Amino acid sequence: MEKKSVWKTAQKHIMTGIGYMIPVIVAANIISGLVQLIGSGLGWDLNAAEALTSSNMLLQCLAWIKQVAAPQCQNLMYPVFAAYLSWSIADRQGLTMGFFGGLLAYLGNSGFIGALIIGFAAGYFMKWLSSVWTVSRQYRSVMNMMIYPLIGAIFVFLLSFFVINPLGNAINQAIQWFITTVGAYGTVPMVALIGGMMGFDCGGPVNKAAFAIGYGLAGTGFTKLPVTYGAMIAPLGFGLAVFIDKLIVKKHLFSESLQGAGIPAFILGLFNVTEGALPLVMDDPLWMVPINVIGSAVGSVAGYLAGNFLPIDRTGNVLGFFLQENPLSYIACLFLGALVVAVLTLLRRMMLLKKGALQAE
Repeated sequence: MEKKSVWKTAQKHIMTGIGYMIPVIVAANIISGLVQLIGSGLGWDLNAAEALTSSNMLLQCLAWIKQVAAPQCQNLMYPVFAAYLSWSIADRQGLTMGFFGGLLAYLGNSGFIGALIIGFAAGYFMKWLSSVWTVSRQYRSVMNMMIYPLIGAIFVFLLSFFVINPLGNAINQAIQWFITTVGAYGTVPMVALIGGMMGFDCGGPVNKAAFAIGYGLAGTGFTKLPVTYGAMIAPLGFGLAVFIDKLIVKKHLFSESLQGAGIPAFILGLFNVTEGALPLVMDDPLWMVPINVIGSAVGSVAGYLAGNFLPIDRTGNVLGFFLQENPLSYIACLFLGALVVAVLTLLRRMMLLKKGALQAE
């Protein structure tokens, strides 16, 4: 019971951070997708470097949004997540340290995992510091505005340098080696691996490394399909599972908070936002991570074998469904992967229900 209580407390803090992080991702991704759709419709390559200095002001503006504004604003997800996770633990004392830690996690390439670790570490350190070092009211403002932040910043900087950054580098090097090794066995294993890794940690270092490698390959003429499918399938599968449970199964397999997250997850999936799957992953990580990997890999391989090719300059989310050469096949293979995630998720939730593990929800 105590172990479960600790996990539930950790979930509460994580979900607070996710709740503040999701709007950042949604706004940046949807605007980026809309801009990409406009650019594709006008026949412009918004990812080209020369587009940023074009004499056509509309082209320059769209390229700036696509290449600069949207990606940089999306990267705020890590500081925002870590900050509000830390704030959930330590209140105001944890907020600034969480922002610092999340930014350093992004710069150190440890992504969501790094932000998660530093968010917890900063929150509990600041909570401990403010509890063991208390002062009278007249000195409290000095402590809050100067002493606590100074000590907290030293802690976060050192932890980032000695732990978070090496973690990010180690993960990225291991992933690059792994993908290169698997790629030697053919295109289908490569497609399955990139798609599965995109769904592994929903925006974490594995996802980002797979994204970078997938985009690099797409620049050489390889299909971008596993990158796009892998980003969409996990949240779409979460949303489908909630819909199926509510309309067909009717066993109330999801808590009220997860039901509320299901529809946004489906919408986020349509717009290529993998992080929409995080609420369900955080609820049952040991099972949902492999389920998301399996569904993303199956969908990616099905899409590739069906002959769907996604070039690097074409958006593959809902805004680009009917820009594909065979849109029905493209959509069918995408939702095949999402259905795999949904069915496996429902089977897992039924297993939990049978054990009585859902009653507490």
